[in-house]
Amino acid sequence: MKQFILGAVCCAVSLSTLAREVTSGSDHNLVLKGNGEMIAWGYNAFGQLGNDDFRTPYSPISLGLTDIAHLFAGNFHSFAITHDGTVMAWGDNSFGQLGSGVLSSSHVPVKVALNGHAVDIEAGRHHSVVVMQNGEVLAFGRNYRAQIGTGTLTNGESTPFVVIEGDNLEEKTTCQTIKQFNPESRSGLYTINPDGQGGVAPFNAYCEMERM
Repeated sequence: MKQFILGAVCCAVSLSTLAREVTSGSDHNLVLKGNGEMIAWGYNAFGQLGNDDFRTPYSPISLGLTDIAHLFAGNFHSFAITHDGTVMAWGDNSFGQLGSGVLSSSHVPVKVALNGHAVDIEAGRHHSVVVMQNGEVLAFGRNYRAQIGTGTLTNGESTPFVVIEGDNLEEKTTCQTIKQFNPESRSGLYTINPDGQGGVAPFNAYCEMERM
């Protein structure tokens, strides 16, 4: 039995396995359990629970998604990232905030077409932002206040737009042996490796980024 404290009112949600992650939208909640099962409850008029229904359940329901690593909830839409970096989205899509390429809402999870592995998502009221493993940042959804960063104002962008380009090149950091000012001895020759070890840590480390 997992307990949640809401102000002065305490309610209990029955979970046979301990919760690992929780996220809440405007009026709905998603929980990822330790065994990988996803539980949802709350308002469901836009299909934001992802249970192939638009009715609002009065108690937590189990969803069929598996291999989930992380969950994210927006206003009336939801996301999941699987362990292989795939993004699944469902719920309100009036402005393209699911990134599915269309403007129709979905009451079941749909795959977001992205190149590479996603590592993080932020879901706003009507827009969403995804961070990829290579550092690329993409945005989609309502853009009437420049939320997507396209350089123009539009009602909505249903296709992920690249806001910050990623780097597909492997990076290797090397630090050099250099003359540094040591606040204790006032002088000295020190070496620092990429892990910050070796000799006495210098006042400033000089590192170069090599593109492999």
